Amino acid sequence: MHREASFAAATTLVLFAGLCLAETITINTEPAHAGIYRLDSHGEGTLIGTGSARLKLEKDSPNQVKVTADGYEPVIQAFPKGNKYAKVVQISLKNRLVKLNVLPYDAQIFHNGALLGSQSAEIVVPPDASTTVEVRRPGFKTEMKTYHNQAGSDIPPVADRIDLGDRLVLLTTNPSGCSISIDGALMGENSADVVVPRGRCAVVKVAKQGFAPVEKTYCNSEQAPEPPLNDSITMRNRVVAVIISPSEAELKVNGRVVGRGEFQVSVNEGLCADVVVALEGFVTEKRQYCNQTNAPVPPAEEHFQLALDEAFSISLRSDQANVNFTLEVNPTRTVDQAWKTIFQVVVNHFDVIEMSDKETGYLRTAWKVRNFPHNTIRTRVICYLGDAAPLKYIIKIQSEYSGEANTSVKCDDCFHEWDRVLSSYKDIITELQARLT
Repeated sequence: MHREASFAAATTLVLFAGLCLAETITINTEPAHAGIYRLDSHGEGTLIGTGSARLKLEKDSPNQVKVTADGYEPVIQAFPKGNKYAKVVQISLKNRLVKLNVLPYDAQIFHNGALLGSQSAEIVVPPDASTTVEVRRPGFKTEMKTYHNQAGSDIPPVADRIDLGDRLVLLTTNPSGCSISIDGALMGENSADVVVPRGRCAVVKVAKQGFAPVEKTYCNSEQAPEPPLNDSITMRNRVVAVIISPSEAELKVNGRVVGRGEFQVSVNEGLCADVVVALEGFVTEKRQYCNQTNAPVPPAEEHFQLALDEAFSISLRSDQANVNFTLEVNPTRTVDQAWKTIFQVVVNHFDVIEMSDKETGYLRTAWKVRNFPHNTIRTRVICYLGDAAPLKYIIKIQSEYSGEANTSVKCDDCFHEWDRVLSSYKDIITELQARLT
């Protein structure tokens, strides 16, 4: 019983010896290369050891030490004299520290969403955690970095620098529904963040059906103008996608042949485009597209389906149409005989003779009109004396078309010369040749 009491008393004495009113304590650090500084009343430090140091406790002093190591947040600990301490104290640096500098100097530093300031900051990463830093400045692409303080992850750098070099243009477009491509890659509609890499250019293309595409280039170099913070592109010039059937039909824009089959007709702001689609044997189609205030909006697409021209099927191309053709009369025939023959042949095809004078050898029929669903054809014959010796007459078949149904025969400006004649008139000159020569 006495021995047990003695052993308990000895054990208590040993434990008490570990926690005593020591005059000097030993400080060990983790990591082992950490520096240990004794701080004076002004916070100035004096190195007393690396990895391990003996600290003599002084009266009326907080006996503060600061433990530091590159890449770690420093730890300050006080050991006021009169308290109980273990003879050996372990101080571990657990929080990682990244000393961050940024450019431009006025760029803002955000740590986990909270603003820290600009130019520089110290980023603390607690144990078993990650932290994210963002550097922002208007007109520049935001840069982000994540630092980890976890087993298996890369150790954060002691110091780091983030340099904002890529420019950023906040682009909006009008009207709604415009697609935006950057360097050929589709980025979305209506708005986009245009990143212009340092030392390079970015080509932006804005497109929308019914409008002429717009391209714009932003460059990020010392020689080029600085890209704007914000920009807006408004599409103003219209485009009509014209699709023609039959595809061989010819397309004219403002009087100039531009293509066949399919074509993009541009209509610039404030202007109009006159479109004509034509193919022999088919009815010509005409349209006018205007890109003007209070004018109907041009369609994004229009399909021209040309209708067959009924006049074409009952006519033939002729080198006698609208051409003066000379008939030399057989010398055995008199003027009266020749005139009578001409008169008879013409009257067989035309009901009305508008003017006839045998003495001068002049004859002109009235216009004979043939109406079609999409065209009007007018035809007449003019004959006049070409020479008296030998006797010659000049014959001309005038053949004209309007391109419209039910055109008034009196509207001379509405008709145009036609290189064809209706089949009913194709033999007039041949018959005259046969009977006069």
